[in-house]
Amino acid sequence: MSFLLNRASVIGMSLLLAASASFLYVRTGGVKNIPAGNVGFVDRIDGSYSQIILQPGVRFVTLVWERINVIEVKQTTTTGILKGKTLEGLPVSVVLQITFERESNADLFAGTYDNGSDSFASELNKAIACAFESYAGKTTSLSFVPIESVEQNTDIALLSYFNSDAQLQKLGAKVIQVQVKRKWLTPELQVPIETIQQLDQIVKDVGSAAHQQACLNNPNCNSD
Repeated sequence: MSFLLNRASVIGMSLLLAASASFLYVRTGGVKNIPAGNVGFVDRIDGSYSQIILQPGVRFVTLVWERINVIEVKQTTTTGILKGKTLEGLPVSVVLQITFERESNADLFAGTYDNGSDSFASELNKAIACAFESYAGKTTSLSFVPIESVEQNTDIALLSYFNSDAQLQKLGAKVIQVQVKRKWLTPELQVPIETIQQLDQIVKDVGSAAHQQACLNNPNCNSD
């Protein structure tokens, strides 16, 4: 009987240790399910890291010694207000929506990781702010006037400029798309621009209301 009890105790203890080891394995990042569109960067307890980038799927590394950090490769970010001065020395501010892809490179990932904490986002924001300030200083104020054809050219120009920026390249961020979501110029330019936009909207509203009124009981409004 005592033999059976001892055997049961050993089995119970083994199961407990196995469960504890499994829990520790998962908690320490030794196993991760890497979703599609992400990769795994493996760093170690001694501060070193693996050059092998893990692809999507369930991945395992050495218990306690190694940890898998899941990194989203393609991302979209909306900046805060970025400021600069144009070629004429006039202030300009913008909010941008930027789609980018992080290069799957262990050395670049390691440059932003510190004890499992990724500083990439904050460093990216700083790099974008500096790049925009530099771009604005080489660009005329007319490029930021909210006219559709000019605005599109600004998006394309910013895309090209960001992809040639040394700091963004150092972070391994390849910019795929830039959209100017909001812009502000110096008041001397901003006031007339907004006035024209408001007048244009008033004319459209009046025209729409007049059209609706003219179409009351008018059979020709619904004819082809």
